[in-house]
Amino acid sequence: MKFSYSKDKNIIVVDSINILTILNFLRERSFIIEEMRDLDNNLIYRDDGKGFLKDDEVIWIDENQGIEINSIIKLIWSKNGLGTLNVKFSNNDFLVYSNNQLVVYMTDQNKLRDLTVEMLKYNGLFISNLIWDICEITKITLSLSSLLGLDYNEVGDKLSKVFNQSKIINE
Repeated sequence: MKFSYSKDKNIIVVDSINILTILNFLRERSFIIEEMRDLDNNLIYRDDGKGFLKDDEVIWIDENQGIEINSIIKLIWSKNGLGTLNVKFSNNDFLVYSNNQLVVYMTDQNKLRDLTVEMLKYNGLFISNLIWDICEITKITLSLSSLLGLDYNEVGDKLSKVFNQSKIINE
């Protein structure tokens, strides 16, 4: 798993991540789905400005409509799966998930940090606050697989090794 954060652009990029991690970013936010594709890259839905159904207006999914998020989960677990999801939020923030890579842009840096730290913890990176701080300060992409499952008191030399290897790769 690789993680980067651009403070200048307020964008995170996470590689080798499960699509279920997007749910954290959708929860309690109004959004519209711009495009969905299955794992074979077949188009499931693309917003053409007319909404899901012919002659309907574009449908914004309200922050309190958990049923829509549940529908996305069902697509993820379906036979054909969900390989690509492009989402636009009501304030022009966005989320793109494709090929096991998640890209999220949020204007609210604190909210982006909180949701990202929670997402990293959910994925077994219990030192997620430290990971965020390192990426914010150094502006490098960290390769994190060797830190999975470790807590702050256990990282020691591994963190230095990850940082140094990531620094070399980013050069």
